[in-house]
Amino acid sequence: MPVVKLEIVEAPDWTRPRDLAQRVADAMAGALAAAPESVWVRVSTILAADYAENSGPPGAASPIFITILERDPPQGAALAAEVAALTNALAFACGRPEGDIHLIYEPPGRGRVAFGGRLVT
Repeated sequence: MPVVKLEIVEAPDWTRPRDLAQRVADAMAGALAAAPESVWVRVSTILAADYAENSGPPGAASPIFITILERDPPQGAALAAEVAALTNALAFACGRPEGDIHLIYEPPGRGRVAFGGRLVT
């Protein structure tokens, strides 16, 4: 069930591929061994002027923030393994270094998310 939101800070030397959402969905599905049509991805771009890091020069960083909602996210060593696999797959799919990839896990979706009026249980 992963529902994924990518927020990409523009990088001066990077052009966003037109099929980026599909690339990311396929890369995540491969890394997670997910069934077809079970990884949902939304992509948005943050203008470089709309992102800053304290005490950093403007435009010095161009991260990709990936927020992941899963029914029951893994924990402990399984989570660490998933983070490593997803970071690698997403860096490749996005054409950006692994250091630009930042994963943010939402609390478990079970019992608090509904799709089409059906609560995820």
